[in-house]
Amino acid sequence: MLSLVNTKNSVNTIAEDLYIKGNFLFADGTKLRTTNLRTVTTTVVGGDSKGYNEDYGTRAEFNCITGFVQLTPDLVVLSDAGNNCMRLVDRKTRLTSTYAGKCYYSSGKGYEDGADSKFSSPSGVIKDQVKKDMLIIADSGNNALRTMHTNDKVVTTLVKLDRLMEPQQMTQEILSGDLFITAQHSVWRFFYAEQRISLLAGSSSAGFQDGNFRTALFNSPWGLLKIAGEKLITGDEGNLRLRLLDLTAKSVSSICTGSDNTFDGKLSVCQTKMPSSMVVVGKTLYLGTKGKIRKIQG
Repeated sequence: MLSLVNTKNSVNTIAEDLYIKGNFLFADGTKLRTTNLRTVTTTVVGGDSKGYNEDYGTRAEFNCITGFVQLTPDLVVLSDAGNNCMRLVDRKTRLTSTYAGKCYYSSGKGYEDGADSKFSSPSGVIKDQVKKDMLIIADSGNNALRTMHTNDKVVTTLVKLDRLMEPQQMTQEILSGDLFITAQHSVWRFFYAEQRISLLAGSSSAGFQDGNFRTALFNSPWGLLKIAGEKLITGDEGNLRLRLLDLTAKSVSSICTGSDNTFDGKLSVCQTKMPSSMVVVGKTLYLGTKGKIRKIQG
């Protein structure tokens, strides 16, 4: 693992930047930033302070950017969890506007479907790989997965379940459409064709244990990535490590098991602090953590 970029906050989401080829787009607390991972890191929108303001560039204010999805190279939809709404950023003009929900922490929070939607601490957001004109949103405060049409912004509920405590981030299988979701201390699977959700591993209580799915424990898993060989990687923030879920063996193991965020190296010796998000480019895994973007060498 190799440290590449220092950040102010935990990197809640990271992705290849579709607007600036070769760059990476990432959420850094109250800012959306872009970096070439070498010498240049710039802020697209957002300032240093938490707040709510629709404006251009760094004059726009966010409470906490917990996820984003690039609709096109020019347009990015952000989850602003602290303001309980979805925001839209135009990369050409750098204008931030409300995309869906009722922004403002105190008055905007709620649960409403339809065109006049409300959210409660929305977190991860992805494009639906099955219905290409839909987004899927992890509505953390409502213990729900919601869908939204990108044309009319009509919101519907995919699943709402009290046991799905605070869903955070998601990844989706392209062929089946199945969703894998991190929640408060667990990982879930939503079977798209059957419209059915099931606990994969973890429980309602925080803890740490590797082993089979039935006994494995997590402490605030966040980012989630499907990799080759029927495996998932998640950043187990509270346990300061990456966790590998083998869907075939139905087992959980640990990667990068130390807590020193300055110790680099290969997977067998690396250490990381609060691993949050991840993206694979080619055969390289880029990892967003608390205060750093890092590169896993293998």
